Amino acid sequence: NVFISDNCSSDDTQEKVLELKGKGIDFEYSRNEKNLGPDINFEICYRHAKTTYVWLLGDDDFVIPEKLCELVDFLEKNSSKNYGLVHIKLTKENEGTSVDYDDPNRMIQDMGIMSTFLSANVVNTKFIADYDFAKYVGSFFIQVPLELRAALGSINNAIITEQLFGESDIHNENGGYNIYKVFVENLLGIYKEARRYGLSVETYRSMKMSILEFMLPYTDKLLLHKNTSRFKTEGAWSI
Repeated sequence: NVFISDNCSSDDTQEKVLELKGKGIDFEYSRNEKNLGPDINFEICYRHAKTTYVWLLGDDDFVIPEKLCELVDFLEKNSSKNYGLVHIKLTKENEGTSVDYDDPNRMIQDMGIMSTFLSANVVNTKFIADYDFAKYVGSFFIQVPLELRAALGSINNAIITEQLFGESDIHNENGGYNIYKVFVENLLGIYKEARRYGLSVETYRSMKMSILEFMLPYTDKLLLHKNTSRFKTEGAWSI
């Protein structure tokens, strides 16, 4: 089941989608009357999920068809394990391998900062019904607490290694938000909260280091060398 949630895009998305619909391609399409921001648009997608797993894809992540088949085959072959979370490690190193985890904290540590990459995580839909989406609207990471709850609430989780995406010709326009507030205050707050439902102290500390390592190059670029960027940096040093 494929569902496209058009967040009132200003390009020709609607025309392209309707053109594909006219050719008889089977998928569902919904267009928001106004741009609701990423978090609410993600919530729309999650709530629409009708199968065992839900996989959200950003509009600039182009899936290689044969790799998609491999992912589907993996989930079908391991259907009895009823994974809470399947993380896709996007690298050519050890491509085609998978690791099962019965310790969710170890898996979360191995995921590191890539837990924030929307298109790298497949979530079991059984965790959606009781998830408080509204609590995380505005965090830019509404999907991360859901992923953590799915992993920490499951006996079985997995990381698979596949280079799923091809080259994108869409200009990367990430930014427009305060990267320090989002990746330090918001994200660290999410991991801190997860201590209440199973995240270990060791994992929390590991994630702090993962965030630090991720932010250091941005600090060098944005604050020390003052390179221009679409990211906002208000309050960066105090954060």
